[in-house]
Amino acid sequence: MASNQSLTYILRWLYDRLSTGLNSDGSIFNLPGTVVGTPIAGALSATTLGAALSGTSVPCKGVLVFPTDAAADVYVGDETSQPARIPGIGVFIPSKNVNLLFGKLSTGTGTIPWIAIT
Repeated sequence: MASNQSLTYILRWLYDRLSTGLNSDGSIFNLPGTVVGTPIAGALSATTLGAALSGTSVPCKGVLVFPTDAAADVYVGDETSQPARIPGIGVFIPSKNVNLLFGKLSTGTGTIPWIAIT
């Protein structure tokens, strides 16, 4: 299991890479040096009720889900239940489509940002 410091580094690296531009073909490089597809970013306007992270189909290999901008915990799961709390630094969830992941907040409303890796 990776340490929080390692996960923080990876997320910071990805953020920096996305902020400074992508390769000419729109791809990014992952840490071992192999090409990863074009990232697609989005956000769920969340409440305490579970809702799909994306209202449309977004095929992918997985999704980076980040903590909300609200003072609430973020939970993810499937259409039936969202039991897994997202840690403060975010998490990568393997998934074949963003719309298969559902999120909610512990209280109030806020935004749950995500980045799909295609």
